[in-house]
Amino acid sequence: MATQTYHPCTPPDWVKDQRTQYRLRREGKQSSMKNEKIRELEAIGFVWVLQAKGPHVKWEERLAQLKAFKEEHGHTNVP
Repeated sequence: MATQTYHPCTPPDWVKDQRTQYRLRREGKQSSMKNEKIRELEAIGFVWVLQAKGPHVKWEERLAQLKAFKEEHGHTNVP
């Protein structure tokens, strides 16, 4: 059973930082995100904005999603 939720060379904080820098750039604020970085990340299918279903989703629906995640990944440590 897998216990890691990320590759050891790509910590979640780094991924979160890429999304933050991208958002800042889109808002016209100071950012370290350059066009080349955007192109490289998009070339590997990087997801810039995570889609939340919102609080209106029933508890049972979230439980079913968690079960499906565990079935696919072998753990419930959701990134």
